[in-house]
Amino acid sequence: MTSLAAASLRAQPFTSARRSSGSPRQQPCLIVCSSSRSDDAAYPRRHALAGLAGVAAAACLAPAVLAAQPPAALAASDFVQTPSGLLVQDITAGTGRTPQPGDRCVVHWAGYTKNYQAKRIDNTSVRDEPFEFVLGGGEVIPAFDEAVAGMAVGGVRRVEVLGEIPELGYPRDRAQRFVSGFKYRYGPQPSELGGKRALDFILDNRTLSDTNRTLLLDIKLLAGLAGLLAELRKSLAAPEDIGEPDVDEKDLGIEDAAKFREEEDLQSGAVLKGTLEPGEEGGDTPRDGDLVWLHYSLMNEHRDVLRSTRAEHGGAGTPQPFVMGRGKARMLRGMELGVQEMARGERAMLDLKPAYAFLHADSGLPLPAGLRKEAPVLVDVTLTHFERGGSEGGARCCGGGDAVLLRTLGAGQGWESPRPPFEVTFHVTARAVSSSGRQGEGEPYFDSTSGGEPLACSLGAGQLPPAVEAALAGMQRQQEAVALCPVDQLCGGGLLPDPPGAAELAARGQGAAPAYAEVWLRLLDFSQVRDMTGDGQVVKRIVRKGRGEFPVDCPLDDSRVSLHYRVRPQGGKDWLSDTRGADGQAAPAELETGMGEVPESLDMCVRLMLTGEVAALTASWRYCYEGRDDAPEGLPPSSSVEFEVELASFDRQPSQHALGGAEKLQRSAQLKEQGNALYKQGRTRLAKAKYGKALKLVERALDLDTDEEVAAASALKASCFLNMARCAEREQEWGEALGWCNKAIDEDDGYAKAYFRRAVIAACLGDEGSAGDDLALCAQLDPSTAPDCERELARMAKRAAAAEAKQRGALKGFFDR
Repeated sequence: MTSLAAASLRAQPFTSARRSSGSPRQQPCLIVCSSSRSDDAAYPRRHALAGLAGVAAAACLAPAVLAAQPPAALAASDFVQTPSGLLVQDITAGTGRTPQPGDRCVVHWAGYTKNYQAKRIDNTSVRDEPFEFVLGGGEVIPAFDEAVAGMAVGGVRRVEVLGEIPELGYPRDRAQRFVSGFKYRYGPQPSELGGKRALDFILDNRTLSDTNRTLLLDIKLLAGLAGLLAELRKSLAAPEDIGEPDVDEKDLGIEDAAKFREEEDLQSGAVLKGTLEPGEEGGDTPRDGDLVWLHYSLMNEHRDVLRSTRAEHGGAGTPQPFVMGRGKARMLRGMELGVQEMARGERAMLDLKPAYAFLHADSGLPLPAGLRKEAPVLVDVTLTHFERGGSEGGARCCGGGDAVLLRTLGAGQGWESPRPPFEVTFHVTARAVSSSGRQGEGEPYFDSTSGGEPLACSLGAGQLPPAVEAALAGMQRQQEAVALCPVDQLCGGGLLPDPPGAAELAARGQGAAPAYAEVWLRLLDFSQVRDMTGDGQVVKRIVRKGRGEFPVDCPLDDSRVSLHYRVRPQGGKDWLSDTRGADGQAAPAELETGMGEVPESLDMCVRLMLTGEVAALTASWRYCYEGRDDAPEGLPPSSSVEFEVELASFDRQPSQHALGGAEKLQRSAQLKEQGNALYKQGRTRLAKAKYGKALKLVERALDLDTDEEVAAASALKASCFLNMARCAEREQEWGEALGWCNKAIDEDDGYAKAYFRRAVIAACLGDEGSAGDDLALCAQLDPSTAPDCERELARMAKRAAAAEAKQRGALKGFFDR
């Protein structure tokens, strides 16, 4: 370890007012956060302010702002569907400021598995723990970002994240969902094990339909503390004038009590800063969202250097880039606070208490070998330069460990970004970072623009280094950006060479801070490649783009579609079947999705296509012709299959949320009849899906006008419950079948058929007593069922007699031995 000499410094208070001021820089000084009790004039004010901040914190995190139980269904007209497919409804309109990209937002949220047993995922208001994230920073699922982006302070918004649009929610691929262990890559993460298990279950269970993966979220954007403080000051009885707290009076709507706790810590000396070499006189200082380049040496309390960017301490000799205040700081929190006080070119020594070093929740640097998390830290840091952030010039963290910094140079088109296994086309220029760290000054080691042809590959196929793949996954079509990437994450893949000197940099050991290289990217285009099942058994690739906006203009719901498709073994040359006919002139095939008229993989694919789109689909035998008798002649059994599909047109179904109550009843009845047809054909799984959709729709029919319509809705629900029981009974899922019968009876306690069916199931479970009671009640409610009930009683008696005889025979054989 290397030792660094101590500096001669003098003290000056470190306050938020000084950090936010634009006054000229002072001479070299020690900035000490102290709250000495010897200051008789200041101490009472400071003590009272601390109490006020504590009360404000409690008020800001007041519980019960969101429902503790799953919200009841809302009227259809209350929901609005955004272009992305998100369903949004404002419960309470906010009155404060609307957050902008890059703002740190504080919210209460509650989440439920909407269509699968209504399991609660989380509710932060119950335990007084708001969730905090940076808007547009890639920290949360896209649906959460989109929902909060349109809110105002104090507002409560309900959103429905449809399971049919997986890109809006949590990744279903566990490798994409988790960063490490049980930590989610994208928030908000459930705080309790039960909520996490409920969420993971609907994401991981391959047997669930997409409808059962729908999430319902309630979000409240919390108010800023300025207004709360104004109210609290009036209610606090103080023996003396405590003065005005040192806070920004703008009601930003994204401040929280943590700011006050941090101010108190700073005043008590949590972060000490001493200037070693002054920077630019009167220069600006960095703020949140800025991209900064730092030379630093991280030391223990004995001034032994543990990690450094400086060549004299074993580093690469180039400064390391960081993004200020975006998500989890990739530098230590105390280090970030100190850098906020520095001008370009300034060198300073920072003394950090453990709570603002490696014990801080937002400290992203890895713990050096030989240092305890509970130990104080010294940092010798130089701010070489920084660049202002903004809507187009801002930077954000991405990639493994948020190590890649992506800075936008030119805005892209649309909202969607590529992800594995999408196919991308792009230009790239890679260059080593110069000794100054300034962009564009390093020597290029790869440039695709020189040859004129862009690069093309599939994400997730190992063709690109991890850092480049992570950067592309955070971009939109036609976007230009520069990615600052750790050299070790720019190695590997066949399309780009490794950075020069990568092996030597890797050999420097743990004491060297990571070296960075600069990658300029322009994402020209990408094609959707969707893993429909999450395990590679059904994969859809776009061959020709269709017309409209995805997914709003796709036949997501069961509907009548017109399409062409042809089939061959995967990797084969000749198509074995083609709906266009031998002359290629036949009319498109007409079919109803959800009815099993075509293989399941084809049905899944069509739902996510636009009119005029052509897609290539590869699928395993299980999702094609297993259990079917319509496989084309010559297709090897159990082989993987390739389809080429063109969606010619479809009958657009009105949005369920736009239907009136009577229309919902009519559509629910249609779905139930389709389920009945499938049940008679022996397609139990498809029938259950139809009944489930019918139930979902009729449960949303809240705006019924007459008593007759209300009665019809109840009868339809009871009938669907009973049909679900018949499906479960056919699959010999007796417990599930019994549960559906109970639901039917709860809905209509005079439903004779439900008692009969429950009796049959109870008899299969060996509960003849309950079965007899239900049969007697069934015959009483509907005398026309009496003969059926008598036959069932006789059948039960016969089974009981046979079982008794069998048991006597077994016992007789036992005693005869």
